[in-house]
Amino acid sequence: MSRQSSLDQRFFEFSDNYEHPDQGVDYIVENEIFSPSSEFTKSYEDLREAFNSYLSSSCACSDNDCTSDSCPHGKNYQLFVHPTTSKTELVLNPSRNTKEFLCECSQFCKCPKSCKNRRVQFGPRDDLEIKCCEGKGMGLFTKSFIPAGAFICEYAGELLTESEARKRDVEPNPMKYLLCLNEISASANKIQTFVDPIRRGNIGRYLNHSCEPNCEILSVRVDSIIPKLGIFATKDICAGQELTFDYAGGSAQSLGEKSCLCRSENCRKFLPNTKF
Repeated sequence: MSRQSSLDQRFFEFSDNYEHPDQGVDYIVENEIFSPSSEFTKSYEDLREAFNSYLSSSCACSDNDCTSDSCPHGKNYQLFVHPTTSKTELVLNPSRNTKEFLCECSQFCKCPKSCKNRRVQFGPRDDLEIKCCEGKGMGLFTKSFIPAGAFICEYAGELLTESEARKRDVEPNPMKYLLCLNEISASANKIQTFVDPIRRGNIGRYLNHSCEPNCEILSVRVDSIIPKLGIFATKDICAGQELTFDYAGGSAQSLGEKSCLCRSENCRKFLPNTKF
């Protein structure tokens, strides 16, 4: 079974009704592998093979909600009850093993689709709004309260090889959206995932940088070896607030030459000089 046919089969469960205000950008709901402009390279073939490969991990939890210690995917989420509406949603479990990669249950699991270990795979949350930010272009805002640990959306775009990412990184484009996710595996090997939504991407491309962000990016695997870049709230976020994350992922990086416009109390004045 190809990955695309798998997506088509479950697409009715995936909800993403957003669109770009800029008609020059193609809206895609999930990562798609880029099309090289020249001959296929070994690195591109490896990326395509990984993109079309599946995780063999699955569960057969008997409790039907995958909250027991026996679930191989771990206790990633817990239920949050909204204090005013009494509606519930899944948020990150603060007691989860943060050293482990987030792995959701998938089509290969025997648990029901209503289990408590499936969130990112269903698409972005409702009530997100793209608006103009003074001096920063566009930004992403929420029209309703978001609890800490809640899923916002995926940072989706074109999946790139390292060589293609380096090529795009030096292109003379004033707007840069290229993101490199670094993961350290159990064997201490670094796994890098390159995503660029500048030409094709979803609503995640509108989150701006902040030196005091209210969101973070985590790797989330569903049924693919390549992770999704999930954006989660790190604190309670009130309606009307802008959603932001730290471009350097909270790591200590040198500062670049481009001014930071986040206006946070502890603003570092310049955007991080992120290198991969």
